[in-house]
Amino acid sequence: MMITDVNFRGFKNAGMQVNQICNEAGELKMLLTILNTELTNDYAGKELDTFYSILRKTPNKTNKKFLNLQFWQYLQLDDRVKYDDKFVINDVEYSVNMENLGVFEKLVKLFKKIKETPEYLFCVNKDYVTSSDCIDSFILPPDCVDKERLAVIHDPENVKSVCEYLSKEITEAVSYLLEC
Repeated sequence: MMITDVNFRGFKNAGMQVNQICNEAGELKMLLTILNTELTNDYAGKELDTFYSILRKTPNKTNKKFLNLQFWQYLQLDDRVKYDDKFVINDVEYSVNMENLGVFEKLVKLFKKIKETPEYLFCVNKDYVTSSDCIDSFILPPDCVDKERLAVIHDPENVKSVCEYLSKEITEAVSYLLEC
């Protein structure tokens, strides 16, 4: 993780987390994957402008420039049929439907950009990493807030890996929608 205050990519302070959620019997029931990033406008990208309509509709509670995506994936077939997987942006669920197709297209483009960004261009502000904005974005209990955990959350390779995973999940969901 490179801690710097300079950014020229259209995003900064990107982080990720994958939470395993178990049922009462301790069996793995679902995965909650979180990608959180601050969008910016600069010479290498106008991501803030690209996502303006989404951020205006569903503003982040702590910072109006942040995009917090949560993907709730049920692992048991019965649960998947009953509940469906969920994509949540800044606490508002976006169903995979024709009306939201443009939102998912923008997300996949952002994920591709993040995946293709060299590690040395990832920007994480030191003030952000220790802020409540960061802690709240990843739903971290106080006993999980430490320097090592925050480094893992903001590690560029981990962020890229989650972007690849989310791109795949969105692409599959949209492909299924278009086939119907």
